[in-house]
Amino acid sequence: MESVRVSLRPNWNSPGQAVSVAGLLGSNLGQWDPEEKIQDNQPLKTALREAGVSSLVFPGDVGSADFFWNGYGIRRADGTFDLSKRDARGLWQVDYSGYARPFMVNEDGSLREFFHGGFDTQNFHEFCKTEGLESICSVNVGRGQARDAAAWVRWANLENNYGVRLWRVGTEVGYSWSPAKNLWTGETLTMPVYGRVTREYAEAMKAE
Repeated sequence: MESVRVSLRPNWNSPGQAVSVAGLLGSNLGQWDPEEKIQDNQPLKTALREAGVSSLVFPGDVGSADFFWNGYGIRRADGTFDLSKRDARGLWQVDYSGYARPFMVNEDGSLREFFHGGFDTQNFHEFCKTEGLESICSVNVGRGQARDAAAWVRWANLENNYGVRLWRVGTEVGYSWSPAKNLWTGETLTMPVYGRVTREYAEAMKAE
């Protein structure tokens, strides 16, 4: 691959475009946050408004690489999980014809027994809608596939009219300490690999 050097020379005498500072103020809402501390927390809602927070990211950290936004077909009604829905490749086959609370996996793709998300995906979208906040969603690059991300776009925007405009393809990928350092295939998420994966995800998500 040929490298290219680019030089940028700002023109300090030319007026730039005005940017709304409010549009830059955001925070994350972690999947670990208990629902009871979010949904009806009036002091939190007041603090967000007074701070000028305009957007929330979900899920809120590198754990997005292990986070499946929908657990339908995986979660049973009694709270247990259907382990047969993990195929021979180690991929979880979520049934996107419905919706159930999210779940998380380990770096090897196995079910994470001790934690399955404290804050519900649907409640996140409803919270942002009620509070007039922009939703920024981080899709699963690591243990997930482009189909999982595309299904989230379809569910959020076409089926539920949440109007999510901003999507992140992975979070803090490629670092040695990050859960998103490798794909489910075993490939290391180098910059060229991440570029390829980003295109695959973007094409699938835009097709919805």
